[in-house]
Amino acid sequence: MGFNKSVLCYADGDADLGLGHLYRLIAIYTNYHQKVDFVFINKNDTQEEIYNKFSCPTIDFYNLRNSSEEYDIGIYDSKKCCNYNFLDIKKYARTWISIDSTRPWTKDFDILVYPSFYVDKDDLPKNISASRSKKYFGKDYVLFKSSINEIKQPKINTLVTFGGSDPNNLTELVCKIVHNRKYYSDFTFLIGPKFKKSISYFVNKFPKLKFIDSVTNTFPLIKASNIVLTAIGITLQECEYSCKKTLIITNHKDDIYDISKIKRSSLNPMMYLHLGYFKDIDEDIFNKTYNFFTDKKILYNERENQWGNGWDELFNLFD
Repeated sequence: MGFNKSVLCYADGDADLGLGHLYRLIAIYTNYHQKVDFVFINKNDTQEEIYNKFSCPTIDFYNLRNSSEEYDIGIYDSKKCCNYNFLDIKKYARTWISIDSTRPWTKDFDILVYPSFYVDKDDLPKNISASRSKKYFGKDYVLFKSSINEIKQPKINTLVTFGGSDPNNLTELVCKIVHNRKYYSDFTFLIGPKFKKSISYFVNKFPKLKFIDSVTNTFPLIKASNIVLTAIGITLQECEYSCKKTLIITNHKDDIYDISKIKRSSLNPMMYLHLGYFKDIDEDIFNKTYNFFTDKKILYNERENQWGNGWDELFNLFD
């Protein structure tokens, strides 16, 4: 199946916003770069660094505005409510796909994609539901970076991972609690590439704990873990696919709505437990919840193997 399309991509991402949008486009690139000609727009150092790490073709945002080239498809991954970036680049692609946003400005897009196992059409605001944009939902549009059949990792009891930047420093919050636990060796902490503090900071401050420096693909670590402690983000898609017991600490109070959608939509809702909003978590709450969850027995439903095939359908729309 040959697509032979040219695709212009933009994703929000930096140390404050996190890297989830960038990694989602990287997943599309690693799965389709042999069939699709991608170009990624750089607007900051974080974007440039991530794209270079995966050898993605790039163009500077300001150089693009001097370009006369027109692409077949544009992909724009952002949740931000301001759309000035999009208005600046809209003319450079014939058809535009928005990923992940329910903001009013997405009415200007031809296609809206919500790549998550826990989002469906009933979750959209009325003005978005009523728009003329074509809409696509669910795990059919969730892609994982490179192959899901990676080299096996050593077994991990509890993996603690809060994304590529961890803007609220949840990692250190958990380190302080775990450092005082009797069984602290059960935990392994993943330090992201855009954390405000380096892995050496964590190693020096918490010498008893185990740390892993930033990796290009978290999926093998997820697969190797018995329990994953994380926040709302794309890591949850990997947890759902891998059928992993997952403890969630939320960065924002309104993340509770996502927790309810996860419980509603998961093939195995009992494998998720909300530990709480990060400002409300103390040592007592953490230990009681974690100990309960560790002992909890879960009978898993068998997952469906095929995720992400919907992108074949999307690229074929433009033949």
